[in-house]
Amino acid sequence: MSKPHRATVIVPLKNGILLAETFKGMVLLPGGQIERNEVPIAAAARELMEETGLEALGLSFIYETESHSNVHHVFEVTSARGKPRARSDAKKLHFQSYERTRA
Repeated sequence: MSKPHRATVIVPLKNGILLAETFKGMVLLPGGQIERNEVPIAAAARELMEETGLEALGLSFIYETESHSNVHHVFEVTSARGKPRARSDAKKLHFQSYERTRA
């Protein structure tokens, strides 16, 4: 049985990496399930909009990795329009400071 595929989005902004808090309290990079017949980059753009309100104008593929439960397609936002705000798929947005990511 094949594993579900997910699109994950790294959003570097001036105040840090954007993270989305789920309604279950998990704080994660924006992303989610790739729908049937959807290409990974389209799923990344869709999930970014659904969770953060940002419109991806540019996405760059970083890598694909497999966890115990999913295959992750990871993208970085190179250009976006809008102001980040929690939308229907996110309870709250957070920023991971660049200093903490280097520690």
